[in-house]
Amino acid sequence: MLKSLLKKIEDEKKSEQVKALKALLRKLKERKKSLEAKMESASSKKKVQLKTQLKVIHAQRKKGIKLVKSLKSS
Repeated sequence: MLKSLLKKIEDEKKSEQVKALKALLRKLKERKKSLEAKMESASSKKKVQLKTQLKVIHAQRKKGIKLVKSLKSS
């Protein structure tokens, strides 16, 4: 009985973490879209800064997606 209760608590924590990560990934996706829209009208100097920010967002999303998958599989 105690083991099943601990397992249930652990599963709830994992599901909460997955929900939080998915929300963060959605926000990053929205940020990426807004930066891509800004790039169209930006100057060349500003485009370099925006590209750097896009690379960081891409890396963060990639890491977040891997983490979500690992949490779901464990």
